[in-house]
Amino acid sequence: MSKQISPIAKRTALIIMSMVVLAGCTTPDRATPTATIQPEATMPVPTSTTSPQSIPSNVGGLYFAPSLTIATGETLTQQEIAEALFTNWLTHFKDVGQEDARYKIDDYEVIQVTIPEELQSCSNKLRAEFVATGIFSVKPTDKLASGWFAGGGNISDDQLWITKSHDVAILLDNGVYSWKLLGVPPCW
Repeated sequence: MSKQISPIAKRTALIIMSMVVLAGCTTPDRATPTATIQPEATMPVPTSTTSPQSIPSNVGGLYFAPSLTIATGETLTQQEIAEALFTNWLTHFKDVGQEDARYKIDDYEVIQVTIPEELQSCSNKLRAEFVATGIFSVKPTDKLASGWFAGGGNISDDQLWITKSHDVAILLDNGVYSWKLLGVPPCW
């Protein structure tokens, strides 16, 4: 014999499930994620390479593309290349002009950069050297009109910092590394 569940019991169960889901979404102020870093692969620095996809133009805002030129003979790991590009990218926003004022930041922290194995299959399709994921926090200068609050992320309890994550395709053109900011999902 089966029992029917009352509408009140259904509603109560739904409310409890929603509270559990929401409780799982909260994080402490700028908590460090627990993801693991994949093994590093050394990337030799070519003296003259032409990538099928050229370095993106800098159109402003979050789509500013950082670049990294490496001296001939120097080798860096994929991890080191990606970390340097995230640092260059975020440093750019500390001193942006009026045209990108809504992305100006007072400070930043690169929390973690990984080279996720599950995204590397995208590299060929994106004509990239590899794909990296960066988790970072920024402290926007303008708390009311900042572009950093769009597109998700975790806002600190004091509402001064926002923690975000971006997937990027790392590109190489004539010895210069840069990136293309990827959307969700990163591998279309």
